[in-house]
Amino acid sequence: MISGLPTRKKTIRTFWWGEVFFTILLLLSAWNSGNNILYLAFAICFSIAICAEVFSKWNFIPPRLEILVPEQVTRGSEANIWIRLKNMKKRTPLFGISVEGVIEDTRGVKTRVFWKKIPVLPVNQYIEFSLEQKFPKRGRVQITEVVIRSEFPLGIVEREAWYQVNAEVLVVPRTQFLKVQSLGNFAGGSRVPTRTLISESGDFYSVREYQPGDDLRYIAWKISARLGVWLVREWALSLPNQYLIYLDLRRPVGENNEEIFEEMMDFVASLAFSLLMKQFRVGIWTEEDKIPLGHGIGHLNLILKKLALLQPKDNKEMNEKLWNRFVQEGRSSRLLLLSVNPELWGQVLSTGMRVVNPDVISAGR
Repeated sequence: MISGLPTRKKTIRTFWWGEVFFTILLLLSAWNSGNNILYLAFAICFSIAICAEVFSKWNFIPPRLEILVPEQVTRGSEANIWIRLKNMKKRTPLFGISVEGVIEDTRGVKTRVFWKKIPVLPVNQYIEFSLEQKFPKRGRVQITEVVIRSEFPLGIVEREAWYQVNAEVLVVPRTQFLKVQSLGNFAGGSRVPTRTLISESGDFYSVREYQPGDDLRYIAWKISARLGVWLVREWALSLPNQYLIYLDLRRPVGENNEEIFEEMMDFVASLAFSLLMKQFRVGIWTEEDKIPLGHGIGHLNLILKKLALLQPKDNKEMNEKLWNRFVQEGRSSRLLLLSVNPELWGQVLSTGMRVVNPDVISAGR
């Protein structure tokens, strides 16, 4: 929770100066014509300008602010922000205030958003409220300042109080369950040794394309004949219990590449989430960072935090040195290759592995 009094104040008199200019014109017209109605109009406008200046200053004594923001939210979801305001005036209420926030995104662009209008804040009392703020982009987002402003009484003089907050929110990718059975068509690395008898008493896991060296006893002949492709049955007992994912961050080409990158981060997070929920150990390698193999909710939270900070790369070629290390350390794991470039989905790269195509991995348990 962050609390305190304003660090700076600001007065905007744009409309007030317009009122003063119009009042001077009325006075000059009255002097020139001697018309009593113009003198009356001048007196009214002059009174309005003075009242607006005096009463706005009398009314606006900035309240004390307390704000609580969540440390971590999911991309695209609405997060609750809790705010408490206390009227520091001892004799009169605080009238007509608006609460706004200044949000700085991952690019450093600041946006001022309206949160709430409060008609009256009673004398020496608190008012508490919560609001929902949507965060559409991943990354580390900051609520840098809170602005409380008042246009009381007539709206021609605006006074603002700025509170330095600097509350940080980590926006992580969205997750959902995926049907991971079809990953066998893309996985490389550890396989069942040939000529080794494996009991089929375990749970059926998936069907994948035949690869040289696979035991012919596990070919699904009926499905293979129907589809015209050799397919091999896999059983839960025959699979290594860990997946090592290599995430290729080379920037996709296109106008909408930012949204594609965000959706791909959601897919990677969902894939890790689904595998972890099925008791697999999961690790992720990128050019920026390496997440070691792990399991459980704590490891999932680590993956989400790391994925939240990833950014696309402009490299034209894959880092072969890193890829070779990835293959060496993943000898006892099933290996997956993912890319943020849609043009590479489903393609076999120079590494000899097929890139996972997110379009064929459907949602569901």
